[in-house]
Amino acid sequence: DCKIPTKFRSVFWLPVSTGQLRPCESTKVVCQFSPDADRVFTAPMYCTATPLEDEDQHVSGLLKLARKKEAVKEERVCSVRLVGHGRQPAIRVDPPAVNCGAVQAFSEVTGSVDIMNSSNLTVYYTVQTMAADGGVHGDSAPKALKVDHTEGSVAGRCTQKLNFVFRPPQRGTY
Repeated sequence: DCKIPTKFRSVFWLPVSTGQLRPCESTKVVCQFSPDADRVFTAPMYCTATPLEDEDQHVSGLLKLARKKEAVKEERVCSVRLVGHGRQPAIRVDPPAVNCGAVQAFSEVTGSVDIMNSSNLTVYYTVQTMAADGGVHGDSAPKALKVDHTEGSVAGRCTQKLNFVFRPPQRGTY
């Protein structure tokens, strides 16, 4: 039986925490790690071994008297220190800039960018449209660019595509 103290279970956890070993067997204990900050995490893991009664080893009758007094069943506990290094989320947009070129008013240009998350954490993002310096002012700039979604998330080590449509309602720089 392996246990991690409750206060550390949001960062470290065991998918399988109990099992049974026969004499001379061994096993591997898998521990999951999901950091929530950019720092080093440590936690103890306690493994408790309890001997089970084996019916094949039961001695009765006169042999029982000849045998030494049976050992008291004791639990054996070992402690393992778990250490994990958390890392800040890291996202990249590819391509980093999109130039739609000269587009006639009310014509459409479609495209997409890939949002890549190279960390192990899920990254949440928000898309904001901004007018170019010296470009069209007022409500036209935000109306010109439509994206699939303005908020989302990218799981660790994954990529998500963000599609967009650029349709300028008037002449100008956007």
